[in-house]
This record gives sequence, C-alpha cells and structure tokens, in this order.
Amino acid sequence: MSIPFFTPSNMAEFWSYARMLLEMISPGVMLVTGTAAVGIMLPIIIKAFKRSDKDLEKDERDFEYQEY
Repeated sequence: MSIPFFTPSNMAEFWSYARMLLEMISPGVMLVTGTAAVGIMLPIIIKAFKRSDKDLEKDERDFEYQEY
C-alpha cells in the first residue's frame, strides 16, 4: 500500500498554506528584524558622533599646555 503525497492537489494545498504563512508572518518578522537592527546600529552611530565631537574639540585648541 502506498500513500501518494506528491500529488498535484496535495502540492497545491501545501503551497497555498506556505504562501498564507509567509504573507501573514512576514510583516511581523520584518518588524522584529528591523527593530533589532536599529537597536544594534544606534549605539554605534551615537558613539561615532561623540568621538568625532571630541576630536573636533582637540583640533580647536590654539595652544598646548605642558608641565615640566
């Protein structure tokens, strides 16, 4: 006795379920992924801007103060 799984009607039903799953779940997955990416990138960007501000403050000095 064989069970025919790969019949055209079964495959069409499978792909309809797969399509429905992707259409329903995809926006949620993209929102979570986007939020995680922003959460990772935001501290890096802020740190880069703070570091560039410190470098600009060093370059704006007209003299160096040294103690011997």
